[in-house]
Amino acid sequence: MKSLFTLLFALLLVTAGQSQISAHFTDTLNQKLVQLQTQLNLKGVSAAVVFSDSSVWKSAAGNFGSQQLVPQMHYEMGSNTKTMVSAIILQMEEEGLLSIDDSVGAHIGPFPNVDPGITLRQMLNMTSGIAEYINDSLVDILTNDINYFFDIDTVLQHFIDPPDFSPGTSWNYSNSNYLLLGKVIEAVDNQPFHTSLRNRMIHPAGLSHTLLSHYEPENLPRPAYWLTNGTYWDVDYPAFLTAAWSAGAIIAPPDDLASWVWQLHRGNSILTQASLDKLRDVEPLGGGLGYGLGMFQKVYNGRTYYGHGGTTLHHSEMDYSPTGDFGVVTVSIEQGTGADVGVIQKALIDILEAELPNIPPVGIGTVEAQNLAVTIAPNPATDYTTIRLADASATNIGLRVFNSSGQQMQLELNSITSGVLQLNKQDLGTGLFLVELTDSNTGARQVARIVFTD
Repeated sequence: MKSLFTLLFALLLVTAGQSQISAHFTDTLNQKLVQLQTQLNLKGVSAAVVFSDSSVWKSAAGNFGSQQLVPQMHYEMGSNTKTMVSAIILQMEEEGLLSIDDSVGAHIGPFPNVDPGITLRQMLNMTSGIAEYINDSLVDILTNDINYFFDIDTVLQHFIDPPDFSPGTSWNYSNSNYLLLGKVIEAVDNQPFHTSLRNRMIHPAGLSHTLLSHYEPENLPRPAYWLTNGTYWDVDYPAFLTAAWSAGAIIAPPDDLASWVWQLHRGNSILTQASLDKLRDVEPLGGGLGYGLGMFQKVYNGRTYYGHGGTTLHHSEMDYSPTGDFGVVTVSIEQGTGADVGVIQKALIDILEAELPNIPPVGIGTVEAQNLAVTIAPNPATDYTTIRLADASATNIGLRVFNSSGQQMQLELNSITSGVLQLNKQDLGTGLFLVELTDSNTGARQVARIVFTD
């Protein structure tokens, strides 16, 4: 029986993959990206979406220098790097190699102006009080010698100012936390950070074009930078990116990053659900914003999203929607356009959230039997949803529920009384689920997506 269930779910995934949700959105998203690139007078932007069936939309508008911008390029993703760093630390905790409540001094250091008693958790969620290392002295080097290659130990020894506050008493975004976490990863894995990054996150997630800039060979062309004065600065900038290191030196095409955030937040793929819950345990920042372990939680139009942003001379936004089960990334190659990137990101999210519920659910059946006619409402749901068969007299209707990773939930009914069944969030949890209904008399089957939101 187990092999039959496995085969059925394999068929579900094939059907879902063939449904190619992205095909429903291609024209609309392409037009919106071009419209906003023109309306906001942006030199070059690119964006991508990974949908619940793993299909992908990606596009670009504008130019890098005199050449047409394309999606498959190495864009600088900046502080989105922090999400991978936090995932590695949590994965190491799962393996028993460390605890996020360990002190930093138990693994590395000492370093000037870094209290060795600060915990990894406090660095992950920016409550450590450690000051920002990107200070006037470091900026002088970034400005005057763009080819400088920073040694991170030197940065930690010489560029961190006295603490902003006592550990655990406040919150302040400081990149220094993530340089130190990169050193912890090196110490625990006993290998360079970029090797751990590749072996633990990039390769398992299938991110074939994601890498740590200036530490690995590039395998795609990379756009340079449009400056605020309107000129195209066609240079490499190792000083900035080597100084960013584990705090912000990832380069990737937008679809790689969208796939990353989508896989990360589905649970039991990159991290266990328990670790994902820790990642999402946020420090409230006000205005619907919170910061977890290397991840922002934000509320937009009443829905919760998880993601991050990144700023070098490129600007990027990355979000995952639990409601729509999609990852979306927008990036600009123009200096000082972070706010505009946010406008485009929200416009894409608006389209996706409005239209995804209107796409017909995935269904499988046989040539000999019609699919069962089913309505599910409300969907998305906050507390419960009701399944209704059009034929209330149908008998011997079996039901099974799978989570988005393909695991069958511990919920199985042999029949649906009078064609009606209620599913409760408290029994299943939050996220995307597949509901399979089977009529043992006729062989008809129907599979539908349901979503429970926070």
